[in-house]
Amino acid sequence: MNASETCNTFAVPVVRNLAKTGDRVEWEATGPLVPWQVHGAEDLWVPVDHTEELFRRFVEEGPQPRLILDTHYDAGHLVVVSGDSQVGKTTFIHRAVYDLTRRLHQKMEDQAVAPSLAEERWTVREHAMSPHVRVVTVISTRMARGDGIPVGVDVVNQRILEKIREKLPEEVISEAGANLRSRNTYKAFLTLSNALINLRCTLLIVLPDFRWSDERLARNFYLSCQDYAMPGIVFFVERTSSIVRDNLEDELGDLSQSNATKLRVGPLVDQDWIRFIQARRDHPNIPGWHVRVEDEVLLSEPEHWMRHNIGRLQNVLHVVTKRAHENGERAIGVAKMREYSQDIHVPGAGDFMLS
Repeated sequence: MNASETCNTFAVPVVRNLAKTGDRVEWEATGPLVPWQVHGAEDLWVPVDHTEELFRRFVEEGPQPRLILDTHYDAGHLVVVSGDSQVGKTTFIHRAVYDLTRRLHQKMEDQAVAPSLAEERWTVREHAMSPHVRVVTVISTRMARGDGIPVGVDVVNQRILEKIREKLPEEVISEAGANLRSRNTYKAFLTLSNALINLRCTLLIVLPDFRWSDERLARNFYLSCQDYAMPGIVFFVERTSSIVRDNLEDELGDLSQSNATKLRVGPLVDQDWIRFIQARRDHPNIPGWHVRVEDEVLLSEPEHWMRHNIGRLQNVLHVVTKRAHENGERAIGVAKMREYSQDIHVPGAGDFMLS
């Protein structure tokens, strides 16, 4: 056994610090798949039933390349993805961003995005997938708080604009001019939209769940995102909800359907336990030490908490295979699965609810 070699059978390739790691990714137990940023990450997507149907809806009902840059249509798009914690909302959003980028590029260039070369797999994409698409991600979930006190929607939108200005290429900043810094949020987004149209470019903005403490603020925020989704601008917004507290329709009911798509990611179904393990254990290109999960594990009945959502399932499988690797084992069966997972935290009812 090569002790220095990590076990990545159920890990995720993530980008943490480009200044330290260069174009290399780090493999970690948790994190979303971000295929528009990491070569090869698209191959790790596991087509579990409910997300495949949601993805089909996104493609058919979500933002359409022929309309996003159409000034006569006069609207970009808002996509809201909701669901319990750790059900795969962020990964779904990034897969949608990856797919939309490919379709936008094909529309603009009349050709598909060039496929990744084999030697580039598991490296950070040096350039955007397409010169016609820019992706800005906002990581902080605390933007809707100031010293623990909720702040207004316009303050949050100004903070989002600040993040956008930090990450946009100079050509867009220059084209937009001084109005991009306007304290009038609508004027700033309108200026940004006009600059994008002139440059034949689309901006995809990925926002986390800001955990609004007030439903009225949350509703106003979603409506503002729809207002600011002007030509050339697409918002992807994550919203964490629970089985017992799901006010999605209350919060989003005012959104018109013309340029807004609402999608809810649900828990895993019975066959997803088998589908996920098979897809990851049989993947031929995951680097590092490989630990095989035997077929008897697939045919066993997992603990309910373990298969409730993809985040917990992936974390358990990563911990178990990592421990097997540390013990020099090439494969694990049901007995080892139970042994290595018995001290992993079993969530209580509170883990499935919003705080």
